[in-house]
Amino acid sequence: DLKKVKRFPAPIVIRHKDHYLICYLDSHYQLADTEIAISFVEGKSKE
Repeated sequence: DLKKVKRFPAPIVIRHKDHYLICYLDSHYQLADTEIAISFVEGKSKE
């Protein structure tokens, strides 16, 4: 059963002008993981 397998959602990072949009294929995952990913990408884009 695939529901028993813990897997990370596949992130799709889309660059839009000067910022990034992150979409996850598995939208039912916790928002905390998405927030961490967004903050990470924002930090990288400021460099």
